[in-house]
Formats: sequence, structure tokens, C-alpha cells
Amino acid sequence: MRDYLIIGVVLASLPIGFFRPFYGLLVYAWISYMYPHMLAWSFAQTFPVAKLSALAVMTGFIVSPNGNLAAMAQKQNVAMLLLWCTFSISTVFAIYPEDAWNKWQDASKLILMSVLASLLLRNRRQIRQFMLGFLGIERRLVWSRYRRTADCVRPTAERHGRK
Repeated sequence: MRDYLIIGVVLASLPIGFFRPFYGLLVYAWISYMYPHMLAWSFAQTFPVAKLSALAVMTGFIVSPNGNLAAMAQKQNVAMLLLWCTFSISTVFAIYPEDAWNKWQDASKLILMSVLASLLLRNRRQIRQFMLGFLGIERRLVWSRYRRTADCVRPTAERHGRK
């Protein structure tokens, strides 16, 4: 049941990436940082949720009339694409090509989504939304983990404010 719920939420978020690529990027970041499909027990663990989300964002960016390709000429994006070309060439001549192509797919997804993020994050508000979403998730995880370990270590009197 949990598998169906997680896959349903992820599949329901795919049209968001197609029609609003920025919000699809936020969904992709959520999937990439939190790994919600790993909370399931069977087929959802191997379901390619991040790849589907990335494809929805890429397709939405290409189809949308707001696609701004002028940022592709920035030196950082050019450097990332040259790095991707270097990875591609070295993968072609790899000693173990099967393993190399698997790693190439992961590296390609990372580099291409980084370039796409630099194209989609256009103003300060969007960058703030992107970073606050990540930092909020990270802080929630770190502080909840800290509280659990701190509660286990501190004596009971200290937890209740008595010394």
C-alpha cells in the first residue's frame, strides 16, 4: 500500500514539472534529497522516480515559451557541458564499459539538471525558494536527530528544566 501511495504522489507531481518547470525542479530536488521511494518496501524502491521527474522538467523547459537559453552562454554552464563531454569521451574508451555507462548516466543526470537549474532559477525569489526548501528539510532532519540523541543522553531532571 505504501508503494502505491509514494508512486502515486510522484506520478501526480510529474505534470507540475511539465507545465511549471520551476516547481518541477523543486519536486526533483525533493525526490533527490529525500529519497521518498526508499520508504517503500517493494517495487517503488527500484522505480526511477528521479529520472521521470527530471524528464518532466526537461520536457517542460523545452516546450514552455519562457525557456531562456541565453544563460547557456555563461562560463559556468559552458564549463559544466565541457565536463560532461569529457565524461562522455572517457566513457567511450573505458576499460570496463558496462560499469562506465552506468556511472555516466548518473553523472549526466547530475550535470544536466545542474545546468537546467541554472537556467530555471532566474531571480532572487526563486533562488530563495529553492534554497529554503532544501535548508528547511535539512534542518528538520538534523535537529530532529540532535534532539533524539540529546534526550537520550541528558538526565531526566535536565530535560524538565530542573537542576
